[in-house]
Amino acid sequence: MQTGTEGVFGRAAVTYGKVGPDLFGYFGTRIVDLLGVEGGQSVLEVGCGTGAVLRAAAKAVGPQGRAVGVDLTVPMAARAGVDGRKVAVMDADALGFPSRAFDAVASNFALTYFTDPQRVLAECRRVLRPGGSFGLVVHDGWWWQDDARWAWHVRLVRELGNERAMTERRFSNPNAIRALIEEASFTEVEATIERFVLRWADAGQWWEWCWSQGYREVLEAFDSITLDEYRAACFAYLGFGPVDGNLPVILIRANAPT
Repeated sequence: MQTGTEGVFGRAAVTYGKVGPDLFGYFGTRIVDLLGVEGGQSVLEVGCGTGAVLRAAAKAVGPQGRAVGVDLTVPMAARAGVDGRKVAVMDADALGFPSRAFDAVASNFALTYFTDPQRVLAECRRVLRPGGSFGLVVHDGWWWQDDARWAWHVRLVRELGNERAMTERRFSNPNAIRALIEEASFTEVEATIERFVLRWADAGQWWEWCWSQGYREVLEAFDSITLDEYRAACFAYLGFGPVDGNLPVILIRANAPT
C-alpha cells in the first residue's frame, strides 16, 4: 500500500466529496466568489483534488476564460478532469506555468498537506499577474478538535494511542497563515473564519465520510483489531439518527503586488 499523502488521497479519490456534507464543493464556490473571478479571466486551482474550485471557476470565467487545476495524485486529477476540464498532474512547489500566467490562484483545503508551504506560496505568487488575486481555504486538524460536542472522541483517540490523530496544528490560527502569505510577498491579506455546519444522516454515513477524505490517514494508522474497537466505540456513542458537528474554516484573500 502506497504511504504518505499521495497514497491516502489516491485511495480516497473514488468517494472524495461524494459522501455526507460537501464542504469542499461549498468552499470551492465560496472562494471563487470571494476572489471576484470574472468572465474571460484565467484561474488556477493548486492541489485541486476533484476540482471544487475548478468547477466554480470554469463557470465564472465562461468560454472566453481559462480554468486549470493541478494535483499530485493521479486518481484525484482524473476525477477533476472529467467533462473536458483542464487538469495536470503536477507538484505544487514546481508549477509548470510561465510567470504572470493567471489572474487568480486558489487552493481549497490543501495548504496543510504541502511539504513546503512557503515554496508553494512562492510559486503561486510567481504565476500570478501583478494585481492578481489569491485565495486559500484552510482547516488545520480534524472536525472533532474544534467542537466541544466531540470531546468524547478526543479522549477515545488518545486512549487508543493513534498519533496520526494528534499531529501539530501549524495553521489553526489565521494570524499564522497571514504571516506566511505576507512572507511570500502578497499584499492586502485578509483573513476571516466561517463555521460550516456538518450533518451526517447517521453513524454509517459519518463512517463512510471519514474514509472519503484526509481523515483516512488516521483510520489507516490503526491496526485491524484497534480499528474495529474504535468503530464500535464511535457507533455506540453516536447511536441512531443524525450526527452533527461544525468546522471553523479560515478563508484568506490576498493580492499580488502591482
